[in-house]
Amino acid sequence: MSTTNVELRRLQEEKLKRLERNKKIFDPLHEQQKNVVRSKKRFIALVCGRRGGKSQLAARLIVLSLLKSKRNEWTVYATKSQKQSKNIIWSALMGVV
Repeated sequence: MSTTNVELRRLQEEKLKRLERNKKIFDPLHEQQKNVVRSKKRFIALVCGRRGGKSQLAARLIVLSLLKSKRNEWTVYATKSQKQSKNIIWSALMGVV
C-alpha cells in the first residue's frame, strides 16, 4: 500500500470516528435543540420551561466546545455554587462522555 493510500485510509478512519462521536452527541436532541447547536451566533438566549432539555443541551454544547477548542482555551459553565453545578450538569456531562 502506498503512502497516499495509508494517509487516505487514516483520514477516512478519523472522519468515521468524528461522525460516531457527533452521532452520540446529536441523536438524543430534539429538533429545536439541534437548531441551537447548529447556530453560529455568539450569544443565544432560550426561553424554556421545566423539563425542556436545558441541561442536556448545555452538556452537549460544553462537550462540542471542548472538542473544538485549541490549547489554552476555556469552556465555562457557571451557577451560584459548585454544588448546584454538580447537581445540574455533572450527570448530563457524564452521559455524553
